Amino acid sequence: MKTSQKGLMILAAISLAGVAWGCADVLAAIRDQNRRGGSCTQTAQAALKACRLSADEDYWIATGNCENVSGATAKTACERDASAARREIRSECETHFDARKEICRALGEDPYDPIINPENYVTTVTNPFFPLTPGTTFVYQSEEEEITIVVTHETKEILGVTCIVVRDTVRLRESGELVEDTDDWYAQDKDGNVWYMGELSQSFEDGELVSLEGSWKAGVENAKPGIIMLAAPQVGKVYRQEFFLGDAEDMGEVLSITESATVPAASCDGTCLVTKDFLPLDPGHVENKHYAPGVGLILEVNPDTEERVELVSVTNGSGAIPLKEAKLNIEHNATDLDTGFQGGIDGEGWERLDITGPDGTVLTFEGKGELRALGLTELFFETVEPENADVSLDVLLMSLPEGEYKIEGPTADGGWTSGIALLTHDIPAGAVLLSPAAGATVPPNNLVVSWSPVTQTITGESVNIIRYQLIIEKDEPVHPHAIGKRGLSIFVPSSVTSVTVPNEFLEPGTHYLWEVLAIEVSGNQTLASSEFTTQ
Repeated sequence: MKTSQKGLMILAAISLAGVAWGCADVLAAIRDQNRRGGSCTQTAQAALKACRLSADEDYWIATGNCENVSGATAKTACERDASAARREIRSECETHFDARKEICRALGEDPYDPIINPENYVTTVTNPFFPLTPGTTFVYQSEEEEITIVVTHETKEILGVTCIVVRDTVRLRESGELVEDTDDWYAQDKDGNVWYMGELSQSFEDGELVSLEGSWKAGVENAKPGIIMLAAPQVGKVYRQEFFLGDAEDMGEVLSITESATVPAASCDGTCLVTKDFLPLDPGHVENKHYAPGVGLILEVNPDTEERVELVSVTNGSGAIPLKEAKLNIEHNATDLDTGFQGGIDGEGWERLDITGPDGTVLTFEGKGELRALGLTELFFETVEPENADVSLDVLLMSLPEGEYKIEGPTADGGWTSGIALLTHDIPAGAVLLSPAAGATVPPNNLVVSWSPVTQTITGESVNIIRYQLIIEKDEPVHPHAIGKRGLSIFVPSSVTSVTVPNEFLEPGTHYLWEVLAIEVSGNQTLASSEFTTQ
């Protein structure tokens, strides 16, 4: 059959029209996708719609009940209350939506769907900022409540992962009345992240169970686990601690990794991790949590009310008292090219301490006579620092392999104390000292010392520097009855690479030694040194 020229033109027109309509549909779909946002925004929008529908449902139920209220005045008041309640709930829906959108801006639009592979998890939780040793009991107090957290010997399998069961009970201090009783489930992956896998939360009033609100379990009804403690916290990092839409949406943000804090049962001096915990379901409620290495959570502070929840006691099943500080690290000298080990211990009146690592016991410290009976508290120790040309780094590091080192021993009052120090072999490169130049003669006033930032280890890998220490000392003999030389020593954040020396410190015509230590997240440090003379 022949097709006329006119017929061909009609067919072409129809075909082009179809293409045009198809392009229009594609463009419309793209515009709709941009309007709706990615998965995170669409999740927030879905939650907003659900919240509004819930408000409407409550309103219509209330309105139906008002129809059965006798008297025109009482009925009108009932309907007015129902309308006011709907407006209030809808306003809360908008507030929750705005909070979720802020989270989307921080995390991005990708779906939140962490992959949980049981082979990537261990059976213990040893993260230094969130250690969970079965048998340990933590007691916290606020002005009105006492919170007891017990790391049980029980485990629970979730998504094929063995989780540690931690029991959290809250009581009123004045009456002892039980307010909450919760089982939390935690597991640690091989990288050191501690995952929050769910909770069974029970709320009580006058001794009666009134609510299971907030309960969730990873893998049930699309609930997703989150990270309660990062393996390597970085300031500014925002992360989900849990995700069960509408019930469990707690978030965390790392505020600092160099804070100090003191509470009755523990303290930290420039080593505390501080996180901001917040949630879109209660946007006005924020908690700043302080974690001490080797202990865990020691302090919660509400930044608006300044209300504090403090750790008041820690014990384990054998009555052991945790050491306040347990450190083991490497110090490398980038100028003299030598390396050694250092350690720091702070505890409550111990008689003897044994340090046991992957290869067995490596050190023992013990008091004798009256000193033993009195008890020791703080201790700093340091090994010989052989030059790398004489003892290579590889050989030196073999003497203390990476891993956990348990520090424990008897106390002077007949008890027991223990702690865990984590040693890594991540050694930062040395800072390049920029000013003053080595051997320079400088004015004693308004002197600025500066150095280059450190971004790598000595082997060229990335490194997380948490702070620098600047030390300036007079080049003079140590006083026979004093510890250390006269000098200036300050710690500064990793973002600071220059310091103006106070004019009152430097003396004219004096020779000074100065050094900068770059300190990475596990405590290992590398120093670079130089010298100058004042005019």
